[in-house]
Amino acid sequence: MVIIDLFCAGFIFLIAISAGKKIFKWLRCKFNSTAENNLFSLGIGLLIVAYGTYGLGVCGLLYKRIFYPIFFISAISLFPEIKQIILEIKEYISGWNYRDLSNESKFFIVLLSTVAIANFFFSYAPPAGEDGLHCYLFHPMRFVRQHYIAVDLDFDFTQFFPLLVQMLYTLGMVLKGVMVAKLIVYFLGISIACGAYFLTKQFIGKRFALLAASIYYTMPQVTGLSGVTRVNFGQIFYTLLAAWAFLNYANNSNKRQNFYLMAIMCGAAFSAKYQGMSAIVTGVILIFFWQVFMLRISLRQVAKELVIFLLVSFSLWIPWFARNYFATGSPVYPLYLIKALPFGETAMLLGKLMTLSPFERLVKFLLFPRNLAYGGLINGSGPMLLAFIPLLLFVNDISREIKILFSFVVLMSIITMAGISVSLSDLWLHFSPAPLVFSIITAYAIIRICEMQKKSVRLFIYAAVIIALIFPNGVLSYYFGFKRLPFFMGFQTAEEYIQEECAPEMEISFVEFCNKNLPEDTTILGISGFAVQAAYYYQMKIFPAKREQIGLDNPEEILNFLNNKKIEYVFFHQREYSRNPDGSFTNKTIPFFKFNWFKNQTVLEHFQLIYSEKDRVYLYRLVG
Repeated sequence: MVIIDLFCAGFIFLIAISAGKKIFKWLRCKFNSTAENNLFSLGIGLLIVAYGTYGLGVCGLLYKRIFYPIFFISAISLFPEIKQIILEIKEYISGWNYRDLSNESKFFIVLLSTVAIANFFFSYAPPAGEDGLHCYLFHPMRFVRQHYIAVDLDFDFTQFFPLLVQMLYTLGMVLKGVMVAKLIVYFLGISIACGAYFLTKQFIGKRFALLAASIYYTMPQVTGLSGVTRVNFGQIFYTLLAAWAFLNYANNSNKRQNFYLMAIMCGAAFSAKYQGMSAIVTGVILIFFWQVFMLRISLRQVAKELVIFLLVSFSLWIPWFARNYFATGSPVYPLYLIKALPFGETAMLLGKLMTLSPFERLVKFLLFPRNLAYGGLINGSGPMLLAFIPLLLFVNDISREIKILFSFVVLMSIITMAGISVSLSDLWLHFSPAPLVFSIITAYAIIRICEMQKKSVRLFIYAAVIIALIFPNGVLSYYFGFKRLPFFMGFQTAEEYIQEECAPEMEISFVEFCNKNLPEDTTILGISGFAVQAAYYYQMKIFPAKREQIGLDNPEEILNFLNNKKIEYVFFHQREYSRNPDGSFTNKTIPFFKFNWFKNQTVLEHFQLIYSEKDRVYLYRLVG
């Protein structure tokens, strides 16, 4: 089973690289190295695979019997490229002489290898992450079950965003199952680590590359992302390629090719996660600066170039805009959902969650550079960046490429912070591409400082680096990875693992009750918040009630709504609500979610209680 899942996930990536290489051959693109060619081929190939899945999905063709022949034919037609890639990998690995490496390099290789193994165990386990279960994995699961990709207005607004990475999850689930989808995340993480290594080797120097890859791949944020089905790795990977393309552009290497590649990769980062918009804005600013001040191009020509850049970047959104338009009448449908929120109560929520005093905002803004380089023990980079980036201040003759990368990451972070407000800037996963670039800069600072110091100082710095890489970085990875060994070795069932790892608010016992006792073709309405926790694990259709639905007061309107939607069961997640004196309930986190139905005895007569966990969750069957 493990071998088959690994083969399926690896085969997806192999087909993607091969397709990208063939396209670049047709276009006669030139690259500076084999690694650069393969990584950009992977970027383009994953876009082809994802949008190909999307195209088949909207046609209602999400079936194994459709995808297996397509992949078989693709493997035959791409056989020369597949063979070339395998030979290139074999040649590169055989070219390493482990005995000739320095002790530091040997340590980095062992560390990276063991962390990669631990991250594999973390990844190869049933999904238990909150966002994945009600968002990133839920929609692909829904598409696969119904065999087509369609908008369902009953579900949450995230379905209206571009679902680039989710299309890869959909493909993995069609081919084999959810474990393949999870391994796609794992391979994306490995690809990013390889990208960090080869980008550093090409532009900064070989002696910095292993350290840069080690700093990045062992950090807690990467460990966490390796084990859950979020979409951040997609954004990070394409942001890395965008930065790579700009470095080539700045070095006068195939300028037009890298101009378009940067535009495509920025658009792909945005299509993976909406915070990827910062990559597009950063790209526009850097292109403008470089063309005006370095290349001395006229403003008229620069304006034309920037329009082309934006058109190419946003073209990746066209399929999603078209889908939203035909399904809802608006390409930007989520904006209508935002407008529908009650102004006063929304202001109260924003005031509770995001409004800080002027002094608190100033302090948070001033501490932002420090916090960005740390970001917390689990979702951040750990202490490595915060401890060693300041060494750059003492380095003379900093390379131009490091200055460009520093400008890139600072611009992108400022734009992201401006987009999500200073008050929410501690949501560090919104800044997930930043630690990757900072890892390269940190490796450069460490080695350059060591080259300037006496042997005793060098030993002290290297000892500090090694200790930081082991703890907390490596230790956290080993903990989260090897904690999954009982499941991997068959000593723990999937059900036992899910029960143990899922958060209490997901109510896994309740999910199991529904799956065992309710028909699969039934419909459940969930009264919780914006989303139903653990929605992925329900075998029947379950969707969250909207604010205006649970806010109904009139019994006739309530019953008409339930009948029109053909709802047979309603579950009330009372854990998330507080009771009001009039018998209504108010969501503890989202105050404009007010549940009014049970104020009226007439409505209650139609609700038969069939499952309850006091003050936590209640399940009702509709009667009468």
